[in-house]
Amino acid sequence: MFTKLKEIILKHKKTLLMVTSVILATILLQTTIAILLSTTSNFHLPSLGTIHTLNVEVYGKDVQEKNGEKYIEWGILYPGTQINRTFTVKSKSNVEGILIIKATTRTLYNSKNETVLGPTDKMKYINILPPKQNETILKPDETIELTITLNATASKEFIEYILENDVQTFTFDLHIYLTEKT
Repeated sequence: MFTKLKEIILKHKKTLLMVTSVILATILLQTTIAILLSTTSNFHLPSLGTIHTLNVEVYGKDVQEKNGEKYIEWGILYPGTQINRTFTVKSKSNVEGILIIKATTRTLYNSKNETVLGPTDKMKYINILPPKQNETILKPDETIELTITLNATASKEFIEYILENDVQTFTFDLHIYLTEKT
C-alpha cells in the first residue's frame, strides 16, 4: 500500500508541487486580505449625515432626530461597499417645485476627532448618490419615499490614505429643498 502511494507521489511530483504552491499562495492571499479588512473594520463612513431642509419635511424609516436636528446614521461602511438609507419627503410648499438633494461639507475625522480631510480630491472616493427622484417636480403636500446611497471605493490610494491618517469617521450635510420651477 505504502509502496503504491510512494510510486504515485514520485510519478506526479511536479503536479503535486504545483498544487501545493497554489494552495499556499491562496492561503497567503486570503490572510493578507483578512488582515487588511481587519485594520479597516472600524472605518465608519459617516457617523452622521445631518439633514437641512427648505419647503419640505423629512421623516420616517432611516431619519433620526436629536435636539431638533435630523440626521442619518450610516453605521459601518467598508471600502468597496455601499449602504442605502430610505426616508420620506413631503412638500410643505403651496406651489409645485423642483426637489433638490445635495450632499455638501464632507469631512473625515481621525481617532482624536481632528479634521483629516475637507473638500479635496480625496473626496472623489466617497460618493453620496442622490435618489432617482432628484430634480423631479413635487406638487403641494405631495409625499414620496427616497433612497440615497453612500459608497466608498476600494482604491488602493484611498485605503492607504485612510490607514495612514487614522480616519475613523465621516460627516456630511444633506440639503433637501424645493426650488421654483423656471
